[in-house]
Amino acid sequence: MHSLKIKWKDIRGTTSGRLSLIILLFMITIGVGFLTYTYNFQLESFTQSETAKLKGIAATVSTQINGDGHWEMFNKFREKDAIPTSDYYSYYTGVHHALKAAKVSNQLQTDIYTFVYDYPNDQFLFGVTSADIPYFRHSWTNFTKLHKHNFQTGGIIGPYKDENGIWLSAFVPIRNSKGITVAILQVDEPFGNFIAAAQRKIWIQLSIMIAVLAITVYIMIRFVQNTLRKDEKVKKVLSKQRAEIEKKNNEIVQSINRAKFIQDAILPGLEKMQMVFPEMFVMFQPRDIVSGDFFWWAEKDCRFYFAVADCTGHGVPGAFMSLICHTLLNEALQTSGVHEPGEILTELDKRITATLSENRNASNDGMDISLLSFDSQSGEYHFAGALRPLIKISKNGLVKYEGDKFSIGGYSQNSKIFRTTKVDIESGDIVYMFTDGYTDQFGGQNGKKYMSRRLKEFLNFINEYNMLEQQLLLRYEFHLWKEDEDQVDDILIAGIKIPEGLEYERMYDLPLTG
Repeated sequence: MHSLKIKWKDIRGTTSGRLSLIILLFMITIGVGFLTYTYNFQLESFTQSETAKLKGIAATVSTQINGDGHWEMFNKFREKDAIPTSDYYSYYTGVHHALKAAKVSNQLQTDIYTFVYDYPNDQFLFGVTSADIPYFRHSWTNFTKLHKHNFQTGGIIGPYKDENGIWLSAFVPIRNSKGITVAILQVDEPFGNFIAAAQRKIWIQLSIMIAVLAITVYIMIRFVQNTLRKDEKVKKVLSKQRAEIEKKNNEIVQSINRAKFIQDAILPGLEKMQMVFPEMFVMFQPRDIVSGDFFWWAEKDCRFYFAVADCTGHGVPGAFMSLICHTLLNEALQTSGVHEPGEILTELDKRITATLSENRNASNDGMDISLLSFDSQSGEYHFAGALRPLIKISKNGLVKYEGDKFSIGGYSQNSKIFRTTKVDIESGDIVYMFTDGYTDQFGGQNGKKYMSRRLKEFLNFINEYNMLEQQLLLRYEFHLWKEDEDQVDDILIAGIKIPEGLEYERMYDLPLTG
């Protein structure tokens, strides 16, 4: 066995020896720097993954909170501990159950809270919590400057350390129907819960890299010995080693992905809808900040109406169209004297066509819509659609109710009459209405559209889960399908489970808008 002992005078006495020594020291320095960079990068990746998860949970849960109701609760109960138990006030109870369900379903170890900022006293006050014991209007002393600075937009905090450990937090705004932020919803996670596992993975990778470096150093020592005999051979080996290190470094840099964006949208009116249909969800994911998709809820003459609509365009143009269509939809119901879904859509088509007829460039603008009505006196459900369907899943399987084959508004040589279809629905059935953004999304292995057939199959698959879990599964399926593709359109899917043993008499006491 050859000795690895190298004489210093042999190394410094030759040009090739000195060059080999310089290269050896350079590689050790690069290796140490590379290990340090790898550790920091991996730790940052774990942190980003966890904060993205927390922000996603917060954004999803916040869609279930009615900002008007939250503000009304704080105005009604102005004293500390005025809500002593979780079942003391119906609005608090509903939000408490939603937060608790989110905590359980996401396996969080800490409670979820809402906070209201008390401007005169420069403090945050506890609102609703997933904990069984309320902390209503207790002062929260651990808030940061970011909570005040990003009160209107939400943000991510951490990791940060306090007397209870290291934490990560994400918070999102809760807005009322006028778009004013009235509170924030915060989700926390102990950083130590996953940092140990993260560090184990990191150290495994570092151990491999250290082993590679040790082998490299060993090889380099042998190279130095050979350099004293064969300079050209040493140069080639060193060149090869440098190329391998540069390749690995480039692969790591290229694997960094920081293009993550979570869009949250606060939708009003969910609390009133859930008084009629307690088990429901609305998955709303605009392509841009504002959306051409919208959902609509109205009550008139003991009837309840729910619609899912897709206006022409998305982003700012779509948002203007949605504002026009939403206003005219309310007018068609409240002022025209019609009450069946088909009649409402026929009246709506006339009004939209008349409103847009002065601008020829907008003559093809309009919307696709599905509209479901529920008569609380007869217990009957009626449906009408404009290029959008309604899907019902019951114990007998899946049934698709097609809407009419023309849209609301737009140019047409013939007058349009929308038909009303009676939908046979029983307690325990689930109905779904959706726009085309989900099914038109490109993705998968071949970059194709998701398509309606695949959505029906997936709805059949998730039908046995509760409605909150169905919403989460739909979001996961969408992101799994989309992968690195851009979102092509606004996305809106609503699911309603018909309550078991629905008592129609209970509906008569609900406040009606008509």
